[in-house]
This record gives sequence, C-alpha cells and structure tokens, in this order.
Amino acid sequence: MKISVEEQSTSRLFDHISRTESVELGYDRNLLSSMVSHLGQSIASFGICGHGSMHMQTAIDEALTNAYYHGNLELNSDLRADSNDLYYALAEERCRESKFRDRRIRVHTQLTPHKVVIT
Repeated sequence: MKISVEEQSTSRLFDHISRTESVELGYDRNLLSSMVSHLGQSIASFGICGHGSMHMQTAIDEALTNAYYHGNLELNSDLRADSNDLYYALAEERCRESKFRDRRIRVHTQLTPHKVVIT
C-alpha cells in the first residue's frame, strides 16, 4: 500500500509538534485526579511511554498527592502511620484555613513526540 505525499508530510510534521500547558490547582483534591487523567491522555495522544503510560500516571499521581498533602497542607507522613483518620481529618481542617487553602500547585508540562517534561 502506498502512502500519499500528504500522509508522509503529516507524519513528518508530527515529529515537530509540541504542546505546553500550565495549570494552577487549588485545594480541591478532586482536581488532582482530573489532572492525572488529563496528563495521561495527553501523553497517550503523543504516543509516548507506550505500555509504561500507567507507570507514568502513577508517578504523576504520587507527585501531585505529595505536593498537596506534604507541601501545601504541611502534613507529616508519620501522622498517617499513626492514624489514617486523624491524618485526613487534619487535612480537611487545614483546607478550611486560609493559610493552607490559598496555596496552589502549579503544573507545567511540555510534550513532544520524543519527551515529556513535567514540573
């Protein structure tokens, strides 16, 4: 089967496409899951990671969760080892305090057919 000149050009063009996004997330924990799904879909649309995309999503989820609980809410993981209920109760309490509630997680992504950069 022959590939048309247009299809070849489109294929070559894809090698030069990049996408850059910046997202700022507040204290809504549900937005983190949505962000992980969005990034997973974006990565898949570029064909990056292949079968490793689930590992990539797990790493992104872990990074955002750590930023949320340990960074923005300043919760120590030792507290969770002692009591999950107390840990999450304190997280909810801190989400109501402006000192913590007004903090943001900034996610910057750059996607190309050959790499993913997330900061």
